Amino acid sequence: MRKELIWTILFVALLAVVPAKATPGLGLVGKWHFDTVTTPGDYPTSPKWTPDSSGLNNHGYLYPVGSEPILVDGKFKRALSFDGTNYVRVDHSTSMDVSGSYAFEAWVCLDDDGDYRGLFRRGALGVLASEIEIYIWPGPTLPSPYNRDRRLVVAHNRGGGASCYKYFTPFPLDQWVHLAVTWDGTTLTAYYNSIKQDPVGGTAMVNPATSDKPSIIGLGYYAAWMPGGTPFMVGLIDEVRLWDQALTADQVAASYDLRLGTEIGQEDLDGDGYPDVIFTSAFYLGRQATDWSTSITITIVPVNPSVVVGYDIDGVGGVETDEYVVINRFTPKGTNAGVSFVSSTSYSVTVTVTQGSPPCNSMHLWLYLSTGAHVGVNVQFLPYG
Repeated sequence: MRKELIWTILFVALLAVVPAKATPGLGLVGKWHFDTVTTPGDYPTSPKWTPDSSGLNNHGYLYPVGSEPILVDGKFKRALSFDGTNYVRVDHSTSMDVSGSYAFEAWVCLDDDGDYRGLFRRGALGVLASEIEIYIWPGPTLPSPYNRDRRLVVAHNRGGGASCYKYFTPFPLDQWVHLAVTWDGTTLTAYYNSIKQDPVGGTAMVNPATSDKPSIIGLGYYAAWMPGGTPFMVGLIDEVRLWDQALTADQVAASYDLRLGTEIGQEDLDGDGYPDVIFTSAFYLGRQATDWSTSITITIVPVNPSVVVGYDIDGVGGVETDEYVVINRFTPKGTNAGVSFVSSTSYSVTVTVTQGSPPCNSMHLWLYLSTGAHVGVNVQFLPYG
């Protein structure tokens, strides 16, 4: 009895010191890099899957089993290639049930406009009804009556009494485009490469309904326009994010500017198990001789938009030019390089890096944020790969 009591007290004490994972506030609810695909041990009974990095475990499952989207070289590291028949399914969760406000982001390379090309859908497969659809109309070169002008379409509540939609300017073909769609409860906005696209038609918009339906990446409107066609994506999709808040124009611009780096990273700054900031985490500049220099721009996309770059490290004179980015270390030891401030915005800082004497293989930087936290950025002078 005494021994059981001791073990009970010890167990309760251990529970008290293990930090519980906090419930996330408004912010990132899905983040799919599309850099890795895992094949389970019982495949093909269970589908292949790609991880969600938001901390909410909204992992994506690849279908159809046996002819799934495949990994290829992407905008950042790897991307998924869709052939017009396949897709990524994210099972329903409360976090994915965005409604009053949301933002969808992805890097998209559209390879074909011969039918509706889906990007995102919250709604079941095989039925018309849905809560959210983001897709691209067929292209203008198709024969009548199938020719459209490749406009981006966003629809809410298709098949219901509150069905509504907006369509935007034609979507570019055969090139990487950063797409962002934001809904703040009143206004629907789309951005191509951070440039705002005003609606060119449609209806008054209302909030999408909530439901127990899955979300699908690579599908939007579930109906084939061309006879024998399919409404699934044909092309590449990379770095997909879903937010349960509408991103501001500045946040969308910062997200687009992440392209100025070679890799995208993320950081959980408060230890709650969820990322607080997405940032350009690496630059591969190739092997360079002593005194060679170039400018790099490090960008952040904070979950809390009030977090900006720069911190008054010494507590004197506000944020000074040497209090944005500092050198943490060089590799290998005994080598060196330099970094000097050029300019900054709320969500980015541009610095000049100069190869040292003797030259280093890499330098590790700390980018300071207004909260006093910092994120690490690697500058590699070795050839990438």
